[in-house]
Amino acid sequence: MSSRTEIAFMASVVMATLVPALAEQAPAPPLPPTPPQDQGLPYTRSAHKAAMAKLKDHIAIFAGSRYAYAYGFRVRLNDDIPMRAEAVLKDGQVFVPAEFAGILALKKDQLKADAVPTDLSGLSDRWVHTVERPRQDLPSGVKTIDVGGRAYFSVTDFAEKLGRRAYRNPRGLVIVGEPEIAFTEAEATLLDTIISCFDTPEKLADPDIASAYIPTLKRQGKWTDHVKASPEQLALLNGPEHAWPQVPESKYNYDGFNQQLLGSKLPSPGVYPRVLFSADDVPMLAQRIKATKAGQMALIEMEYLFSKTWWDPKTSDGGIFVKLSTGDLAGLEWDRTPGSAPFSVPHHFKGQKAGIFNSHVAYVPECLTAMAFYCLIMNDQAHGQQAANAIANYFKLREPLVDEYNTLSDSEFGGEYTLPDGTKVAMGGGGASTHWRGMHGVVPNMNVGLALDFAGTWMSAEQKGLMQRVLAKATYGRRAYGQDGPKRFADVNWVSWDFPNFLALCAIEGLPGFDREAFESNREYLRAFCNFGIDPSGVVYESNGKSPGAFQSMLLAMVALARRGENLWGHPHWRNLLKGQVMMTSPTGAVVVNSGTQYTPFSRSLLSFQFVDELKAFYPGERFADYILGQAKRWPKDDESMRHWQFDDFSAEEYRKKVATLPRLRLPSPTYSGFVHGVLYDSDCQPTTRADLNLPLDFDAPVHGVFSSYSDHTPDAAWINMMVRPDHYLGAGHHHSDAGMIHFSALGVDWFTESPFSQDYSGRYHNQVLVDGISQPENMPGIANGYQAAAKYLGANIAKSAAFASADLTHSYTYRWLTQPPQVWPEAAKAMGWEMDPSEHVARYFAGTARYKMRPWWPTYAFGNYIPTCRARWNPMQYVFRTVGLVKGTHAYGVVVDDLKKDDAPHLYQWTAMLNGGVWKAEVPNIPDGAMVLGKRPETPKPDHSPIQPKAGDALLLVQPIAPSDSGDQELPLIQVQTAEGPVDRNGKATSYDRLVINRRGTAVGYWVMLLPFRMGEPLPVVTVDSAGKGATVQYKDQQDNLVFCVGPEGRTRVAVKRGGQMLAETE
Repeated sequence: MSSRTEIAFMASVVMATLVPALAEQAPAPPLPPTPPQDQGLPYTRSAHKAAMAKLKDHIAIFAGSRYAYAYGFRVRLNDDIPMRAEAVLKDGQVFVPAEFAGILALKKDQLKADAVPTDLSGLSDRWVHTVERPRQDLPSGVKTIDVGGRAYFSVTDFAEKLGRRAYRNPRGLVIVGEPEIAFTEAEATLLDTIISCFDTPEKLADPDIASAYIPTLKRQGKWTDHVKASPEQLALLNGPEHAWPQVPESKYNYDGFNQQLLGSKLPSPGVYPRVLFSADDVPMLAQRIKATKAGQMALIEMEYLFSKTWWDPKTSDGGIFVKLSTGDLAGLEWDRTPGSAPFSVPHHFKGQKAGIFNSHVAYVPECLTAMAFYCLIMNDQAHGQQAANAIANYFKLREPLVDEYNTLSDSEFGGEYTLPDGTKVAMGGGGASTHWRGMHGVVPNMNVGLALDFAGTWMSAEQKGLMQRVLAKATYGRRAYGQDGPKRFADVNWVSWDFPNFLALCAIEGLPGFDREAFESNREYLRAFCNFGIDPSGVVYESNGKSPGAFQSMLLAMVALARRGENLWGHPHWRNLLKGQVMMTSPTGAVVVNSGTQYTPFSRSLLSFQFVDELKAFYPGERFADYILGQAKRWPKDDESMRHWQFDDFSAEEYRKKVATLPRLRLPSPTYSGFVHGVLYDSDCQPTTRADLNLPLDFDAPVHGVFSSYSDHTPDAAWINMMVRPDHYLGAGHHHSDAGMIHFSALGVDWFTESPFSQDYSGRYHNQVLVDGISQPENMPGIANGYQAAAKYLGANIAKSAAFASADLTHSYTYRWLTQPPQVWPEAAKAMGWEMDPSEHVARYFAGTARYKMRPWWPTYAFGNYIPTCRARWNPMQYVFRTVGLVKGTHAYGVVVDDLKKDDAPHLYQWTAMLNGGVWKAEVPNIPDGAMVLGKRPETPKPDHSPIQPKAGDALLLVQPIAPSDSGDQELPLIQVQTAEGPVDRNGKATSYDRLVINRRGTAVGYWVMLLPFRMGEPLPVVTVDSAGKGATVQYKDQQDNLVFCVGPEGRTRVAVKRGGQMLAETE
């Protein structure tokens, strides 16, 4: 059996042992029937009506909800704090804010509440009413408590003072009024219905009710049906949340901020444009766009694309534009598949052939929104009026889908519903009544607010009223992704993807149907993302591969928020974002280390240039954006993804001639995220090198556990990077089993990178030490992706001439994590022995979260039940430690130290490094025994695996293990390059990848690996190991270093480096 075959065989045996009979899983059981919608059951269409029939003469309060029902009207307990002020249960009594006393004292005929606007009557069940709140002092004898610095009073005590009767239920429900209310045994279901009406858009009043009546949740079962948890852990989940520190505004820094781009004063409600700028700002913005090469390029592309499609009535797009702009809507039909959900109905018309290349957008509204914006900037009144008419008519046609979606109950979202023609529509959890996800497909997420904003200046009062009505119907009572979870969870790209919800709200602020709670929620979560989605060093929690659209949405929302009084542009985490990117970029500029999913091979997922270019506009004096944008020159001229950022020798006149020849030309737009020029904030960059940036050579980001060290500021510098991610807390997301992953570059070559695979989570593809073919968790189809338990970052030791960082990866090998279970738990998953992760780390994140609706990385709370992060044993290890370092000087080199022990039995340990495209073994004479030299040839679609024959001056890398000195296996060499089997791709085809492997069979292993760059023709460095095997000397003609390796009692090796008798650095 060959070594490659043996490795693949061992990995397959391990997988088969851990996940029995995956291929033979029984089909998922069918969903339970959707409950009848007309019997007043919880989470059905008639639930609210049934509950209010019981409560219409009373005032009802539920502990844990910020809402009360006052004689059938839903009101907030405290209007001054629209997102907080929940009732609390303490010592068997329910307490509410003192501000609610005035309402509780009112009789039914004294309550004065606002009416739901007639054209928004479909929102009645979710409407939060504004009521007159007379001042009411609390009489003596009413018990009060302090909650967060505010006075709360006992509802039953006050009711008694008022001479009212109070019904109390031990679950936290209090109902006050005359006569006394009661529930018979036959009304047990009605009691559940009433309690469920106290759900907020963020939390379930009683999650057990939802699990009993929403079919998807009922089928899945509560998480504790599948996962072991202690009483103490359950109490923690239902207790108070952890208080996470927030960055105070006193730390914000606005130096160099371009305040002009925030525009002038907000106009009155209903006057447009208003969201990102005001009408008075348009000339300034137009002048700025036209003065930049990027802006000129974008405007030329927009003019060309519109003239060849939408403005040409002979084209498919042009014919539809004529109909929409003139109001001749006959024959315009949605291309709806029978039985499909409203959010699945495409944003184009039946038979339409898109004239503009596109992806990731809602085609028709995206084009119309961009058109309205273009007309504003170019002062094109004729086309602007047509665009406004077309937008209004488009949403007029879309409104029935919004109404259909708004009628659905959560039991239907978790099951199915029937259209008037008898067609069944299966939802299966793909939406929820208080979630923006789902609705953001019915209306176009990026366009719905800005379409009105850009076109509103040309719209009639009737057209604006229609758009404002649709916006209110789409947004009222809903929360964008993550905003129905704790603010600490506001760190994944889905949170920022959904900030167009805020833009939509800004378009109707101050108008009927404007949801003040949703507005404040967006404000809070924008701030939270700055706090937690980006760490103090500027490291993004999620990956560059997933952030392009997310950051575009966030940037626009931050502009809108700043115009409304809260300027987050000075937040230090946000200010450090591009600096952090540069400090995780290889000296060549081609490789960027980021947390997870890449969409280009070999760690080349650059941060969205659209976004970086826009940041340059707001901070024109900072050069980090210049450096990042300058990497576009590395790509071939006219590369589809980079041609928009290659400005050398740009001529507007010549580009007008060329634009028609460009393949797959997309439409530039502020709302087309990630792929094009954003136009509105386009900027030009200036040539910039790393040396121009004045950055330190070393980078230590302890929150995200990122370490980078550079030998100098040139493209040929030696560079080593390790990413640990100790702040990881979810068994879900776009990260990988990559805790402790390393990168190495030198002499202008990126040697060790990620694998070529874009979305494979398995540990073997991430530069780790394998143990019998596996390391950190592997993908388990149908069960879970390869999410590892969090590692520990042990910190960095940084000195002038050397720098090291260390990590404890033991838990990342030993356990896999899960926070994203399938809707039906397969038997194989149930057999894995899941338990709630017992670490203090996870406890802090999940304390007090049991009632939140957020389901990390699932669409909505109707898709699955709540679950905290759970763990199951994967690859149990006694210890796994990694230390990486860079020694600087005339000759810089890398050091990687790995210590592993699984148990007392012998195992095959394999130190692996993914080879960048074109990197392979090179033939060089006089290589030391047990070492290997790598070279680099040009990348080709089909890799050349013949030995590289380097020429004089070519960059090479000597990889020399100091330890181990042999493989311990007669069948395996100590060191080798391999083409190994990769995952099956999406088309079912086999894939492969190249890696370097250092083999060692034994009970434990200590790898001491030297990475020594040199050029062909230069003398090789001489590495000698001392007789005791505890140190080594690295000898060059003009440099000699002594390395000492000391193994501690826990198995971890410490490293010290001396030169000329002076200590350069040592690890702790």
